[in-house]
Amino acid sequence: SVSVDEHAGVKRRMIDLADNAVLLADSSKFGTKAAIFFAKIEDLDSIITDTGINSAMRGKLEKSGVRVETAGHSPRVKDKRRT
Repeated sequence: SVSVDEHAGVKRRMIDLADNAVLLADSSKFGTKAAIFFAKIEDLDSIITDTGINSAMRGKLEKSGVRVETAGHSPRVKDKRRT
């Protein structure tokens, strides 16, 4: 089995070797605490998330130099097109 620490190490190495580091995460992941971090926000070039990210968090991320892009719909907002 592979430990969480080992996964974090692999992710860290991938970021170190990448020309462009992109994080894909839904908005519910921001502002939560994690047991293991594999990178600092400043290590990323861009973040792709859903439209549920709040403006304060988005501003904080952009202020750190990371480009924030939104795609799709927020998982917390019911899609009215689906019935």
